[in-house]
Amino acid sequence: YEIRLSLVGSEMCIRDRFQLGQRMRSWDVSGFAGSLGQFEKFVSEPLRKNSLQANYIEMISQVLLEAATEKPIDILICMAQAPISGRVLTELRKQGVITVLWFMEDYLRFTYWRDTAQYYDFVFTIQKGECIEMIRKAGAGHVSYLPMACDPGIHHPMNLSAEERNRWGSPISFVGAGYHNRQQTFAGLADLPFKIWGTEWPGCRPFDRMVQEEGRRLTPEEYVKIFCSSDINLNLHSSSERDGVDPGGDFVNPRTFELASCGVFQLCDSRSHLPELFKAGSEIATFDSVPEMKEKISYYLNHPEERAAIAARGRERVLREHTYQHRLSEMLRVIYSVKFDQLKRKTDASPWNRLLERSKPYDELNDRCKAAFNRGEEPILDGLVADIVTGQGKLSETEQKLLFLHHIRKQIIRMRSEESGGVK
Repeated sequence: YEIRLSLVGSEMCIRDRFQLGQRMRSWDVSGFAGSLGQFEKFVSEPLRKNSLQANYIEMISQVLLEAATEKPIDILICMAQAPISGRVLTELRKQGVITVLWFMEDYLRFTYWRDTAQYYDFVFTIQKGECIEMIRKAGAGHVSYLPMACDPGIHHPMNLSAEERNRWGSPISFVGAGYHNRQQTFAGLADLPFKIWGTEWPGCRPFDRMVQEEGRRLTPEEYVKIFCSSDINLNLHSSSERDGVDPGGDFVNPRTFELASCGVFQLCDSRSHLPELFKAGSEIATFDSVPEMKEKISYYLNHPEERAAIAARGRERVLREHTYQHRLSEMLRVIYSVKFDQLKRKTDASPWNRLLERSKPYDELNDRCKAAFNRGEEPILDGLVADIVTGQGKLSETEQKLLFLHHIRKQIIRMRSEESGGVK
């Protein structure tokens, strides 16, 4: 298809590992995140600080708009809290771009959807029921359930050295932020061989002994090393309102899929959406309360063969059904089912469609056009010669003609620039 996709988010969300037969490019905006915290060094009053941050996000949004205008797109997929304003989303929709949000958070805790849903043609959520209804009422065009996933290119088994295992490994570990329920629960595990990794943990006892490396932020490679060198990886979903296990917890966090993809054993609190994703007791071990968690920690520490069997089945399941490629394929299926006519009209009228059709009588030219199309190039001369300019070896007749035309075009551009007073 000549459907041009752009994904906006952090690198972890948009790694170029999707083989979907689409012309896809990603915009990693995580590099802008650090500057948001800089405003506090200059302004402390909340209203002023919020105003500055809003202006900064508007600037980032304008950058994305310029990128989409320079190289037009058909579908824009925004991941989580992608910094893009309603003004820019409205402008893109006027240009015929289909806007999509993958809302990967608890809708009760993160409520920005109330203001942003109206700017999206599609919203995909990790929760069902009331979540879908509320976001639909807030103005979103179409709302669907789409759970989280893993990237096997990042989350995979690792062979670690003895030195690495000594640093990263432990019989029991947890990777994540220090939310209230986790602090309350893990304080009771201080007598166990337990390492905690992540940010926002207290510096007081017993956490001063349990939290590793001063609670710094980890890289993806580092936390995969922790996963792969731990006998039991605890996975307690966060809650700011409840102690211990949330009895009404529904969505399944990304760590569940990432741990399974690494082929390691995890002990996860029960969630209402979990049974349709993994089979408890066979592909994942679960607990419903803190006492049960402690009982199962003791049991599985003494049954390594059972741990290994559950971890292996969990990895098989996640690779079969729960990768980001599976999720993006399902997302596009929903989008195409609703917007098929609009997307087909765009494809039929596209410059690439005309160029590929007109080049059919010339085999080598047609192959070169297809290659440029698959690389994501624009249907212009620069795109057709991009690999010729950087290639090696003897040029074919077709390649010589294309380079000649490319050279002539550059000369014309230079001459026009000089005539208009541009720099020579």
